[in-house]
Amino acid sequence: MKKVSIIIIGLILAVMCLATSCGKNKNFEYEKCSDGIKITKYIGTDKEIIIPDEINGQPVVIIGEKSFDGTGI
Repeated sequence: MKKVSIIIIGLILAVMCLATSCGKNKNFEYEKCSDGIKITKYIGTDKEIIIPDEINGQPVVIIGEKSFDGTGI
């Protein structure tokens, strides 16, 4: 029974990883989450930026905690 539980948990985690899509545009790396887009990293070079309302037609709903680390912003 314990072995079956471990296999089921592994399968659930694999599906969750596949369901999360990641992307990149000119200024940001991002992930798709259940209710929109989470910005995970700023990869642009501008020192003044505007967070977009949408990326690829999906609303930006979260800015990751360390999205701007090392950028000087």
